[in-house]
Amino acid sequence: MKQRFGDCKDKSLLFVKLMNEIGIDKAYPVLVNTDFNKGVDSILEAGQNFNHCIATYFVDTTQYWIDPTSKLQGGNYKTLTNYDYGKALIIKPGNNSLSDFNINDTISGSKIIEILDVTSYT
Repeated sequence: MKQRFGDCKDKSLLFVKLMNEIGIDKAYPVLVNTDFNKGVDSILEAGQNFNHCIATYFVDTTQYWIDPTSKLQGGNYKTLTNYDYGKALIIKPGNNSLSDFNINDTISGSKIIEILDVTSYT
């Protein structure tokens, strides 16, 4: 706080602690990989498999994801969007497995699917 600077791990941990202070006790830092996404579970388990840290929290029974390093976020907790990293390691006591990164998009009502067809035509 004195330096007024932090990386993704610092900002995610600060976010979690602030959530705990306002009574949201189910808030956790989350390790993700911005390159492998869903494929992160197919590579050898190691700490360097993760190159970014975000946070997750629960309000009632709904899980939300937030990237505290994202700039110019507006709205409230129900309208924040986040990138679907596919798999995530939620840092909480007793957890030693990857979780599916389920995005609850209740605002846009749309889903984008991109298909790349690289077959050659002869």
